[in-house]
Amino acid sequence: MQWTAGEDTFADSTRLQAGTPVRPGGRLGRYIVLESLGKGGMGNVFAALDTVLDRKVALKVLRRSDDEERARLIREARAQAKLSHPNVVSVYDVGEANGQVFIAMELVEGSTLRHWLRAPERSVPDVLDAFRQAALGLQAAHRAGIVHRDFKPDNVLIGRDGRVRVTDFGLAVPAEMAHTLQSITPGSTSLNEGRLTETGFVMGTPAYMPIEQHFGLPTDVRSDQFSFCVALYEGLYRVRPFGGSTGRELCIAIRNTDLRAPRSSSVPWHVHDALLRGLAARPEDRFESMGALIRALSPVVKRRRGGWLLGLAGVVVGAASMVGAQFATQEVAPRMMEHSVLTEKLGPVLEQQAMQQRVMARRASTAAECEAEFGANLGVRMLCLEHVRRD
Repeated sequence: MQWTAGEDTFADSTRLQAGTPVRPGGRLGRYIVLESLGKGGMGNVFAALDTVLDRKVALKVLRRSDDEERARLIREARAQAKLSHPNVVSVYDVGEANGQVFIAMELVEGSTLRHWLRAPERSVPDVLDAFRQAALGLQAAHRAGIVHRDFKPDNVLIGRDGRVRVTDFGLAVPAEMAHTLQSITPGSTSLNEGRLTETGFVMGTPAYMPIEQHFGLPTDVRSDQFSFCVALYEGLYRVRPFGGSTGRELCIAIRNTDLRAPRSSSVPWHVHDALLRGLAARPEDRFESMGALIRALSPVVKRRRGGWLLGLAGVVVGAASMVGAQFATQEVAPRMMEHSVLTEKLGPVLEQQAMQQRVMARRASTAAECEAEFGANLGVRMLCLEHVRRD
């Protein structure tokens, strides 16, 4: 397993921690250091052997010695220690030895979610399942009153058994205190070789942060939801939803819901619909909880007197409903949506999905706006009117 900061969580690392350097073969209290696994935003991570309990663990060791970083590490340990959930990395110990402050955690044999997503064979159902597990981990944190504030693919681990665990709660705080201590000036950040960088001190990872976190405004569970949806959009479409060469441009793109075009047509429309809501600029426009988002991402199967219909597509387009009636089962429908052999049969559904994306991108709120925007296309106009009626 390799741990890397990936899209860097910004922190000042100019002052190195005092104390004996941690190296493979050395000891840190009761732990024998085995190998280096990588580095995160504020610490180095090592595989180690717990000589008392005779088990392997992951040691996260601080790189800085100031009180603020120590407090952050203790906060991270306490946050994760409150959680006992299969989709959250377990914390075993926190301590100090040889001038080094560390956390001893569950050692996950596997890779980060970012590394896992790079494999070309990842299907839409596989990606959705991995993120569903991560969402359950975030939901557990929220139920424990914890806001993560730095969710991204680098902070999610996937074991060789396929189990997903959320980790790195270094920026996590109790929900009632969930606010950034310092903010960034959007114009001061830049996009350099795919990574947002900052000359000052930033709490979070700008590419995955909602607007309220960029500006140091209060954050809550809906802020984690935004970060989750950025990561899921990236995992499904192989491109982040919002672009920009500076932090200011990124914030403007978020505010205007200026989404980059998806690179895939195999994502079910209800998933894209849920992502759009989770990526809303205003927290109040997002889902009220991770649980609500998880339900929205689940396969949509509704019972109507006319038969089984695949969501709104069956309401608006008769041909799409016929295909939905034949194929819409909870486990099979998303996989069949992406299967090339069924492309011809599912043509109406895929066309309806494209119509859905056009309507949601425009966010019409009245019948007049639907008429003005889609008057020349009866099918899209009807879909727009249905969205207005439903909202």
